[in-house]
Amino acid sequence: CFEQNKGLEKINLPASLTEYHGSNHFAGCISLKYVTFDDGYNVSVIPNNFFQTCSSLEELVFPNTVTQIGANAFSTCSKLKKVVFGANNDVNFMLSCARYFDASSSKP
Repeated sequence: CFEQNKGLEKINLPASLTEYHGSNHFAGCISLKYVTFDDGYNVSVIPNNFFQTCSSLEELVFPNTVTQIGANAFSTCSKLKKVVFGANNDVNFMLSCARYFDASSSKP
C-alpha cells in the first residue's frame, strides 16, 4: 500500500475500507505521525506488520470496530507511547504484538 513511503506524515483511513489484503501496509513509513479513522470505519483486523518501523508514530486511537491486531503491528515503533481501543472492544492480539505494550492498560 504505502510501504516504505518515507515522506508520508499523516493518513486518514476512510469508512469505505472494508478489509486489508496482505501485510506491511505502512511498514517503514518513518515520518508517519498522525493516523485518523473516519466515522463509520468498519475494518476489524489490523494485519501483521501494519505500522512496523513507523518510528515517528506516537499515538494510535482505534475505533470500536477493531477487534484483532496482527503480529508485529507496532514492531520498532520507537516513539509509540499510547494505543487506545474503543471502550466496547475485546481486542485479540497476536502473541508477538502483545509484548510491545501492556494490553490491559491500553483500554480507556
